[in-house]
Amino acid sequence: MSDLSAVEKRKLERTLRMESGYVLDFSNRTFAEFFLDVANIDIYGAKYEHRGSSKANRMRAFWEKEDDPVVAKVLEQIFRDWGEFSAHGSPAEPPSECLRIVERLKSNARQTTSERSVDNGVSDDEMAAREGSGALGDMYRLQAVERSLEDLLKRARLLDQEYESSIRQRGNPEGIDLRDLPHVISFSEVRIFDMFGLEILESVLPPDTHLLSGWYVHGELDLDSPDDLVHGLLVKRAIVRQALSLCESMSDRAPKGGAKRPATILFVSADPTDEARLRLDQEFRDIREKLQLSRHRDRFVLAMPVLSARVSDVSQALLGDAPAIVHFSGHGTRDGSICLEDSAGLARDVTPEAIAALFRSFAGQVECVVLNACHSESQAQAIAQEIGCAIGMNDAIGDDAAIAFSVGFYQALGAGRDYAGAFGLGVAQVHLQCPGDERIPVLY
Repeated sequence: MSDLSAVEKRKLERTLRMESGYVLDFSNRTFAEFFLDVANIDIYGAKYEHRGSSKANRMRAFWEKEDDPVVAKVLEQIFRDWGEFSAHGSPAEPPSECLRIVERLKSNARQTTSERSVDNGVSDDEMAAREGSGALGDMYRLQAVERSLEDLLKRARLLDQEYESSIRQRGNPEGIDLRDLPHVISFSEVRIFDMFGLEILESVLPPDTHLLSGWYVHGELDLDSPDDLVHGLLVKRAIVRQALSLCESMSDRAPKGGAKRPATILFVSADPTDEARLRLDQEFRDIREKLQLSRHRDRFVLAMPVLSARVSDVSQALLGDAPAIVHFSGHGTRDGSICLEDSAGLARDVTPEAIAALFRSFAGQVECVVLNACHSESQAQAIAQEIGCAIGMNDAIGDDAAIAFSVGFYQALGAGRDYAGAFGLGVAQVHLQCPGDERIPVLY
């Protein structure tokens, strides 16, 4: 629960024009997308509906349910993008008193973090071991960010070259639509990377470091200038490399024979536009939350998710992130194929034989594959012959059951269970939440 006082809430409600049930100029769609982009929160989920279904009531419930850092982050982004969301009659700039509320919440969060870091009687040797393990885990997380950044930077440079070439051909930039260029980069791709990278940096670096202030989260209009995008990514690369240097110096102080390298988990999803929509974002958030709250969270690194995955995206991520666990969430067909996406966002079926051939090339690296998709048993059976452990579904499975299985599976992994034990808890969660569907998950 946030530490907002009743007076502060009234000030925020007036500023956000919440008296009529709305929040500024947000539509239902932009309100949902904003919370998902900024805080990975499903604001239209059941957690935030106890006050009512309007946007204003969901915002009030959000203030009640979430703690200071999350509330501060959302409010700060609203005020930062004020010109985009402000309603008719709103002031030209957000009131300074509201900005002070955000700063107070952020100060509370830093103080809480500092209090948690006080030594509570842990021995010097044990504390050193923990710091070494944490530094190593942080380093691998930053390396995942760096790999994603390098891939995005390469594409941004190609996009910039294509843009400049189009200008030379036309004589001016009028009428050039970036979306028509071969190496177009969508706003959602950049936004997801920016938020993912910032989240990792905030978990790794001290809150008062100058590096955090240099990490800029792109707005949609920035993609009109490929050159600016390239420059921004170069700045971010410098920030990540400085953060890596800090983590490397900390890991050098780890005890001899220190922590085992964390296992990387790669989340891959596809939700083609010509198929029924799935709640894949919620599944990813739940997996991340369970791992972050787990006792052995330093044993795992959750790589940047591969969303709207094409075949080439999967192989590139397997090479770049070197995951030990690959989790696919999406659609499956009755003939045993799983659905990835083509360049137009439509379904592209991948057969069990094709997916098994792909994982054959990573047999010494990948330990477990989870196929959280309908009718994926034959896929799991084929993959298990190549890597040893695979999980699939022997029938159609609904969103609730699929998410329940993921929650139980990663809860158990984070508690130290092996893959078979984690599978058992995943099935148990399905049995608890969706009785009758517990027979669907199968382990090979």
